Order: sequence, then structure tokens, then C-alpha cells
Amino acid sequence: STASSSIEQVLANHKPPNGETAIGDGITEASNELMTNGRAAASQIILVFTDGDNNTGSEPAQAAAKAKNEGQIVHLVGLYPPGLSALVNVGNVLSIAQAGSGELFQATNATELLALFRNAKMVNIDRVEVTNTTMGAASVQAQLVTGNYNAPVDLVVGQNVLEVLATDTDGGTAKASVTVTVPSIPPEPCVVNPSGPQCPGSQGNPNPQFRPVKLRPQVLMAGFDPMLLDVIDDSLKITAVVREGISPIRHVYLNENTGSLNMGMKLEGQLFNGDKVYSLTIGGVRGQFYKQELSNLFGSGVGEFNITVVDKAPESHSFPKFETGNNVDLEDADLEVSRPSTSVAPYTTKGIRRSKPQAIMVGFDPIMIDYDDDAFKVKAIVRAGLVAIKHVRLKTSSGALLANMEKEQELANGDVMYSMVFPFTRGSLHEAGVLRDLFGTENPQSEFIVEVIDKAEQRHTFPTLQGCDCPEQ
Repeated sequence: STASSSIEQVLANHKPPNGETAIGDGITEASNELMTNGRAAASQIILVFTDGDNNTGSEPAQAAAKAKNEGQIVHLVGLYPPGLSALVNVGNVLSIAQAGSGELFQATNATELLALFRNAKMVNIDRVEVTNTTMGAASVQAQLVTGNYNAPVDLVVGQNVLEVLATDTDGGTAKASVTVTVPSIPPEPCVVNPSGPQCPGSQGNPNPQFRPVKLRPQVLMAGFDPMLLDVIDDSLKITAVVREGISPIRHVYLNENTGSLNMGMKLEGQLFNGDKVYSLTIGGVRGQFYKQELSNLFGSGVGEFNITVVDKAPESHSFPKFETGNNVDLEDADLEVSRPSTSVAPYTTKGIRRSKPQAIMVGFDPIMIDYDDDAFKVKAIVRAGLVAIKHVRLKTSSGALLANMEKEQELANGDVMYSMVFPFTRGSLHEAGVLRDLFGTENPQSEFIVEVIDKAEQRHTFPTLQGCDCPEQ
């Protein structure tokens, strides 16, 4: 072609070098030209002709690496006559080509470059096609984006075998395949509407046998008993529901976040499923909370509290930490953990009843989420007042209804366990890490409450500890 002839003539008429050599600036200028005016989805190659080392301008290896990041390849062509070759550090020039994923071509005079290019093949990718052979769909042309080939491919639930065919500019091909597994997606949580259609199965039992056991112990739920504190009450209990992991529990204790308080809790009994109830009695409180509402006692703030369980491994967990990570369920068949590792007397301690209902303890089950989990429960232990319970509801702290909770089980002490199952797409909570402030009223966007309402429309919301004129019934 005319262009080829012109290039060959320029090479043949090459004159001895003179002046400065700004290889880095030349690469940057060529790269900018390709980014501005280069043909889309085409291979982008920069040829750098030089007769010496870089001795001015920008650092050439950095410029070549930057061009590479833009999906370009940088080749260097070195013309080093015998009198000049001793003055050139060929290693430096080679490093520039390597930084740009290219090659270094060398000659001692201009005429040798003609034969050099006739014999050399600078082959690059011409196109990439991706086919989902499982679906039998048509191939999709991949696009070159910042050095990578991307293609939108439709997938089906289950295994998808994707076949990738790459064709280079010389007509050569290479083929590879990969299997991509798409898990089924659980349904979004259904919000129960008390005055309208119900969720499927919302009137049924929310499976009280659901009991994920982890390697580490878990403090699943916590609260106060009573949550409504009368003006003449001289004491109250801090209570927690704890589940063993692979080892028996050593101790459970209440601690304040600044370390100013650390008090052991005693075992009071176990629930029907083997979870343990621990408590700590705090005395000398008469009149201290009268007409006060304290709604942020468990959390990460200064003056707020955690409840920590430590087992004999020793492994530990602190409420209210909701953790996501490598928290695998222990397999019943392998480790025989379907039964609790220790057994004690049933929890039958009857708490103080008021005229109004109380949400005594609230939490999550499990409270440690594994990468492979796809559901957890929000649970509440509720105590009726003088009138039967009408609703137990999970809400945002601003009062927006999220879901009704269903009656799960009556406990041996007369309280009732309510729960709701919250399904989620497997893996969607991986980035959450550790959440410490999920129940409270300080942040309407990220904190929650549980509201219990009786048939007289009297109500209480967890986690509010309330001082009141509310004598025992």
C-alpha cells in the first residue's frame, strides 16, 4: 500500500540520531490519541521507534504501564548502529516494552528493519465470543473495556456452561469453558397486613425447631424483667437467652462498654429447645427510673451495655452484636448437636405482670450469620398484661411497620415466644460485618423496635425500659 511504501522509504532514509529522546512523552501522546480517536472494540497498538535511551520528559515505563491499563500494547523498535549500541542501555528500553506488555525489536541499521517487520508477527486479539451452551443461546460479542473483555450473558438457575472463543488478528483461535452456578433466590420477606390479605402460611407455626448451632456460643436475646418498672420496685433483672456452640458455657456476664462494670449472670433454666436463660438482679433502684424512658441501653455507645458469653473452648460472643462471616452451622449427623451439650431444669421463673403488655427480651436467631445462610429469625419473648395480646410487630424506630410477628411457643413460665422469619439472598449480607446497634430509637434509618399491643390497645415497645405508676397485677 501507499502507506507501507512511505514508511519503508522513511526507514531507508533514516539519518544518524541527534537531539533529545523523550520516549515517555511520545508514548503518552500516542496513548491519548488512541483514547480520543481510536476505533472502538479494536486492538490498540503503539509502536515506538527510538535510536537511544530516554533522556528527557516523563518516565517511559510508567507511561507504558498507564497505556497498558487503557487496553493498549506498547512495542519498541530500537535502531542501534554499531557506534551507538555501546551507549544504549538495552535493558532499560526492554523494560519499557515489558511495562506495556509489548516486545523490543532491534536492528543495527535502518534497512534491517524492513526484513525485521516482514518476518515478525505482532498478533493481537481481534474478537472474543461467549456462548452459554446450557441455554443454547446465540453467541455474544465481548467488548474491550479498559484492558478486559466484557460480555452480558444470560444465565439460568443451576449450572451454566459458558464457552469462550478468542480469535486473533492472524486468524488463530483459542477456546476455553467455565461453569457458573446460579443459586435459587429465596422470596423477599412478606409484610403481613392485619386488615388485608395475609402472607402464605402466615397463620401457621413459624417452626420452633429452627435452631442453628454454630461453632461459637451465641447470646441470642436480651432485655429487662420487668420492662415496666413501678415507682416502688426496688430491683430488676437483666435477662438473656444463650445458645451453646460446640463447647459447654463457662460464664455469662454483663459489661459496660467503657469497662467500668463487669458482673456475672447466673443460669436460671432452659427453654424447650435447650437454649439457656441467664439473669442478673440489680437492686437499689427504687424511684430512680420514675417517669423515665430509656431506649438505648444495649449497644456500642458510651454508657451502653453488652452481654458476653464465653465457653470452655474458649470462644465468645457479645449481644447485641449481629455478625456476618464464616459462622458455619454444625452438622447434626457429624457432631450430634441436635441436643444441647448440657441440660438443666426448665425455665419456670415467673416475672412481674403489669396491666399493660411487655416485650421482655428481643433478638435474632441465629445472631451469627454464615456465608451460606439464607434466613434468620427476629424473636421476642412477650408477657401479656390483663388483656390478651393482639399484635406483636417489628417496626423501624420511626414507627414504620415492617412485619407482624407470629406466636411460636408458650414458655413454661407463662411468657410467649413470637418470631418472624426474614429470608435473604444467600451472600447478600457478607459486607455487613458486625452490626452493634440494631435495636434502639436514636437512628430512625438503621434501628428497630418491637411493639406489643393488647386488645385494649395498650402497648409497649422494646427496647424501652419505662418507669411508671404500674403496680404488679
